[in-house]
Amino acid sequence: MKSMNWRDVVELIGISAIVASLIFVGLEMRQARDIALSELAIGYMAASDDGRRDINAHADIWARGSNGEDLSVADAIIFKNLVMSDNNRTFFASTQFAKLAPNSNFQSTYNYARRLHQNPGARAVWEAEIERNQLYIPARELPLEAGSYPARVREILDRYDNL
Repeated sequence: MKSMNWRDVVELIGISAIVASLIFVGLEMRQARDIALSELAIGYMAASDDGRRDINAHADIWARGSNGEDLSVADAIIFKNLVMSDNNRTFFASTQFAKLAPNSNFQSTYNYARRLHQNPGARAVWEAEIERNQLYIPARELPLEAGSYPARVREILDRYDNL
């Protein structure tokens, strides 16, 4: 009978050790996700600062292009690159954030849609680029649903238009 109690105690200790190690692994995974989210946010802020520096370096082109004024061919290329660089930063950050925290509400897409809404020339450039690229979407395989990001930005823009 004493050996039976000893076996039960050892088995209970073993089960407790397994449960404790699973809890520890879960906590480590949560901590790793939180670190990844923090690094993503810091990277997005740094990239956003770079984007603002690019816009500041071409403030006259940004101002004219955002207002929908006519631009020279060279200025139109610079303006398109400024708009699409902002788009690319936002796309990357929002898709990465969605992978790490699918049920959270990362504001980058909303902020980008707001910038497009406030700058009609930038919106026109964005719409034209998205439309131009629709032709190529079936030819590539994306880990995300094809066209989901532009659809999300358009959905937010529609909300802003109806305010």
